Amino acid sequence: MKKHLCILVCLMLMGAVAQTQIHAPSLPTKQAELLTWKTYSIKHEQISALFPTHPAMTSTQRHLKSLNKWCTDRMIGAYADGVVYGIYIFENPETKQALEGFIGDQSGYHKWEASTKRSVKVAGVDGTEYSTSLDEKMPETVQFISANERLYKFTATGAPPDDPGVKQFFASIALDKKKGIEVSDGPGL
Repeated sequence: MKKHLCILVCLMLMGAVAQTQIHAPSLPTKQAELLTWKTYSIKHEQISALFPTHPAMTSTQRHLKSLNKWCTDRMIGAYADGVVYGIYIFENPETKQALEGFIGDQSGYHKWEASTKRSVKVAGVDGTEYSTSLDEKMPETVQFISANERLYKFTATGAPPDDPGVKQFFASIALDKKKGIEVSDGPGL
């Protein structure tokens, strides 16, 4: 008797779970999620961009011996759907490091495919883009520009350049302080 009662209860629970799954709302597609991205502006900087979630930010100090000056660099990033979206800002004072030199310095950390190099405009400023597919599971697109006494590196890691989220992120970058949610040092969501 106990055995039959236990089987009956299990069947009723399975039916309830199945019924719930039939009526459960479907998850929004990635395309629909693009509409939920918000504009974030970076505290102490003249830049804003769309991010899928509230981004984290870390500011660090770097000493330029040639100018005997401390510079502030910032890393801003958010993660969604297996993709990391990042903005790296490097103060570029009076010495005005050339963009190509900056790209060369950055390429020591990454191996972008030279054949993917192309000219781009980011927020109306001429820049350079690279992408890589050395690891099929971890494609990366990176764009570089120099503006406002800053060197900028924008990255999307985890999706190819034609991914709708990647395209939206790069297209949203603005070099003015648009109204948006202000990001300061601290963890994201």
